[in-house]
Amino acid sequence: MRRYLKIFFLLISPFLMLCCKTLPEENSEGIYIMVYDYENNALKDVRIMLGDEELGRTDIYGRYILKNNDNETKTLIFTKQGYESIKVDINDQRNQVLYIKLGSGQYYAALSEQYLDEKKYDAAMNYINKALECETRSDYLYLKEVIISRCEK
Repeated sequence: MRRYLKIFFLLISPFLMLCCKTLPEENSEGIYIMVYDYENNALKDVRIMLGDEELGRTDIYGRYILKNNDNETKTLIFTKQGYESIKVDINDQRNQVLYIKLGSGQYYAALSEQYLDEKKYDAAMNYINKALECETRSDYLYLKEVIISRCEK
């Protein structure tokens, strides 16, 4: 029985190899966009906007391919709930990689707390204001009041 299996696989193997086929590569000209936060985590579902039109969203790895067929300069807007929005001007440079970093409210609030501990109140205020621009949360408002009260002392 083993002998027949070996012969069967020896006869079938060349046919299986002939059936394998590599798919042709799609025309991948465009701009490759990769979106991360400031802790180098890929950001999923970042909205990529051109004016009022949503072009698409990033995948689970923070990637998006923008098919750019004209020679115009465009302004793309990157937005995600809880993160800052970024505007980026691009032109028609095919096969260009565009790395975008978005700061989250939590990231800026943590920086604000760090500067508050170091008694650098201006920097702490700047970062808590950035956190509040990303999202309005009661703990961020409380931290802002703490910073204000420390500045008055």
